[in-house]
Amino acid sequence: MTGLPSLHRCVQLRDLLRELVARDMKLRYKRSMLGVAWSLLNPLAHLGVFYFVFGFVLPLNIPNYAMYLLTGVLAWSWFQSSLLAATSSLVDSRDLIQLPNFPPAVLPVVTVSSHLLHFLLAFPIFLG
Repeated sequence: MTGLPSLHRCVQLRDLLRELVARDMKLRYKRSMLGVAWSLLNPLAHLGVFYFVFGFVLPLNIPNYAMYLLTGVLAWSWFQSSLLAATSSLVDSRDLIQLPNFPPAVLPVVTVSSHLLHFLLAFPIFLG
């Protein structure tokens, strides 16, 4: 039951969460030449490589293989990037943690939320 008070505290701090997620999204695309388009190109590049390898080099007889593959690539890339970034978010934001009354439990939530937005930007590829 120790996770529920932290979750309740995160709900209370939703304005802080919103601002930190917006900051994280701006920082992510600030140094990128392609900006938000990178959210679309990265999963498409992964899809292209996997489709070539498992569609032509080592052919698999799976109907509608591109959609099957895209589902897994999008979900896995979100999970992998969220988990990797959330585990290092406390170390990366040690200057924020040192502030008085700053709840450290917010940082992994911000990181996962930011990566969820990144995933949702790439999701229209799946629908198209």
